[in-house]
Amino acid sequence: MKLKVENLTKYYDEKNKTGVENINFEVSNGEIYGLFGPKGSGKTTIIKCIVGLLKPTKGKVKIDGNETNFKSYKNVAYVPETFSYYNNISVLEILNVTKKIYDVNEKYLSNLIKISNLKLQKKFKDLSREEKSILSIVLSLSYEPDLLIIDDINIETNNIAKEFFYEILSDMKQKGKTILLATSCMSHVQAICDKIGIIHKGHFLVEDNVENFSQNLIKKIIIYGVKSNEFPLNGFKRTGSNVEITIKESLLKDTLSEIIKLRYRDLEVLTPKAEEILEHFLGGNENVI
Repeated sequence: MKLKVENLTKYYDEKNKTGVENINFEVSNGEIYGLFGPKGSGKTTIIKCIVGLLKPTKGKVKIDGNETNFKSYKNVAYVPETFSYYNNISVLEILNVTKKIYDVNEKYLSNLIKISNLKLQKKFKDLSREEKSILSIVLSLSYEPDLLIIDDINIETNNIAKEFFYEILSDMKQKGKTILLATSCMSHVQAICDKIGIIHKGHFLVEDNVENFSQNLIKKIIIYGVKSNEFPLNGFKRTGSNVEITIKESLLKDTLSEIIKLRYRDLEVLTPKAEEILEHFLGGNENVI
């Protein structure tokens, strides 16, 4: 199932042109497309226009070449950024309601529940933010959709949830399904996506395959407890005995080979926040080496 967005524009304020403007991209069968940008960049507006929760000011959304009403497609699923349900209902009860409403593949759903590690007796109100996101994915995938649209899922800090998320999306891709992932987390894009489209202040900046784009990305290295007052690299920021340095990802291996020659307590390599990545992409970060 192919998704195509053509000149999609949504103005919340016609006079000031706030919203998103002239958005164009497409996602093919067996492809995971990362729509990347910081919070407030316009990703959710685009997603809501695609799934029919907002009416575009102009532009088209096509599925398999046909301009269509998203809600008329039973084999399309949408995972919202925030998932809400009745607080005192258990996970098991929510799953049972889903079985009654949708044509669920029971065997596939059972497997999803198993690998997601969801606690079936837990009340919805007692679920963590990450558990609610995982439950939302399980429900959306229970009838094996051909097109999955995900809006900024909240699992960045939960490694178990991320492992489940990546495994499920990889499985869908292998089956030839189509996936659109809107996210402000670059690690999701690099881990699972084939293509990336960058959204900034309601405009589509660039599209590239993830492998090519990653070569120009940046990483942040924080080195704790550096013993020497001297540091062999330029462009670093020092706070006490800790050193922070931001580099292009293509230089990461060589930079780490220099750092390990030093005496220090510990280090970590981080993917910067979406705002920092965009600042670098737009040429505003002068501290990158």
